[in-house]
Amino acid sequence: MDEMVRHRDILRDQGSMSVTYPRFHAWRERQIPRCDDVLGTSAKSITHPVIAFELSEGCTGGCWFCGLSAGQFKGSYEYSKEHAGLWRGVVGVAREIFGSAANTGFCYCATDPMDNPDYDRFLFDYYQITGTLPQTTTAMPLKDLALTKRVLELFECYRCVTNRFSVLSTDQLNQIHAAFSPEDLMGVELVLQGKGMGRKLSPAARERRNSAQSKTAIQSWNLRAITRRSPAFPAFS
Repeated sequence: MDEMVRHRDILRDQGSMSVTYPRFHAWRERQIPRCDDVLGTSAKSITHPVIAFELSEGCTGGCWFCGLSAGQFKGSYEYSKEHAGLWRGVVGVAREIFGSAANTGFCYCATDPMDNPDYDRFLFDYYQITGTLPQTTTAMPLKDLALTKRVLELFECYRCVTNRFSVLSTDQLNQIHAAFSPEDLMGVELVLQGKGMGRKLSPAARERRNSAQSKTAIQSWNLRAITRRSPAFPAFS
């Protein structure tokens, strides 16, 4: 546990861009205390990464606790020769813009990594370009066991912040322990997300539950916004 907390704090500090991108850095520094104020103690678990990528559109999970109100799954981004070249170029540009802070990036957002059968290939490219293997969180570690184990093997080889499995039920927890050895799970935090755990819903999850009509508004929280130039956020211009 101490190691996970240490890695969390390192990742948050690594997102500093006071020299490489001072205006973005100033915006990020304002958001951290804002989240602390709004989210309370749960805010401590947020590392405030500077960039995220969606390798699928939507999500098949439909998790009750989703903080980004992910839409329905419409497909994933295939790791073809053309797509791989584009992907590596995008990650390279992110590295140029954000410097070492790009090491805080991750390769899913309002999606589940296991919805993309090529996820591990995108992950490895990110490591080759930035020198850091992004962290993975999934609520569907059993969907494609071979893929999940490839991701865990990458962690074993290159290390990163501890990966996470969101556990939705006791049955799923038992299935996870049956499918993975204790050694496999050494680099995995099992986050118990069963409805009986008393975990509070995020604002997005509450709104999705209460009003399907609010979906468009909720999606404005999507982290894709951090990569867009917007007059609403002068720091990005």
